[in-house]
Amino acid sequence: MQDFYYSADSLKAKFTHDGNRQMKEYCREKKLRLNECKKVVVTTNESELEALYELEKKRQEKWC
Repeated sequence: MQDFYYSADSLKAKFTHDGNRQMKEYCREKKLRLNECKKVVVTTNESELEALYELEKKRQEKWC
């Protein structure tokens, strides 16, 4: 999961995605240990579900 903080067409999103990929490549090349933790996003009540679905939609548009 990549980053959902920035709009898909922003430079911040591009640099976050590209920088993350480059850091992983560097760590693998140098045989450095890499802890790839993922994000888990949950709601605390049903009224937040629509916002959660919107995040998923943006993620799919951005990275698929």
